[in-house]
Amino acid sequence: MASFYAAYDAIAEGLKEGIGVKPFITYHPPCCSEWGTAPPRTSLYFGDREWLSMNMLQSSHFLDPKAFVKSNRFSFGWKAEFNYQPIFDEYRSEPIRPVIDGESRYENLRKDDFYLKKGSWASYDSRNSAYHSIFAGAAGHTYGDNSIYQFF
Repeated sequence: MASFYAAYDAIAEGLKEGIGVKPFITYHPPCCSEWGTAPPRTSLYFGDREWLSMNMLQSSHFLDPKAFVKSNRFSFGWKAEFNYQPIFDEYRSEPIRPVIDGESRYENLRKDDFYLKKGSWASYDSRNSAYHSIFAGAAGHTYGDNSIYQFF
């Protein structure tokens, strides 16, 4: 697997040079891990980078991550209903940085992404995800609604 650290370091340096001060930077990791890589948490990939201002993760939209991971040839994915687990892990990581779940259960998005028979995440699920994040130490919450997401 290719290393993209030099590219990310150059982007961060370019931002700093361009605006004249250290910018606030985070990285939005993917939902799942490729084989042979760490779970998708920023601290595990960029934790040693001076330019990283905030940790982020994507706790996913998966009711059953094992099925999605297997069908897409990934090695790991978060179970959406337990989003507090990776948040708490990031909260305890060092160096200490704020953490946010950049993508949790989007309201009206189908569970396990596009499987019709499992239904969709409801407003309750989105609120529950927010509570889990905050009580596990997150600095905030990112709300998503599939109806708005489709504008893109």
